[in-house]
Amino acid sequence: MPRTFTVSESIDIAADPLTVYAKVSDPTLTRHWSPENRGATMQPSADSANTQVGTVFDGHNERFGFRWTTECVVTAAEPGERFAFEVRAWEFSSLSSRSPSRRGTTRSRRPTAAPG
Repeated sequence: MPRTFTVSESIDIAADPLTVYAKVSDPTLTRHWSPENRGATMQPSADSANTQVGTVFDGHNERFGFRWTTECVVTAAEPGERFAFEVRAWEFSSLSSRSPSRRGTTRSRRPTAAPG
């Protein structure tokens, strides 16, 4: 049985919905309001100012001495209404290791097929 993990947080923002959407729909800006996100790298053909359903980007994260990258795909892009993305693959590596012969560790997962 697959595990489901959901995180939800809500705040009120005193701004026009299209203005807010312009910020949250640009993955490269997420680092400004996420405690662990350190930025995003857009695929060469993607435009961070005009994300659409199907846009792929890599999210870079760090927390508690661990760094990891998530491959993400935009699943909803409705200006002023909704922006969503799905994590398709992830990888993390530690900044240090207890073993003197090992400088870091890496774990990764890549899907065997793209989501349909």
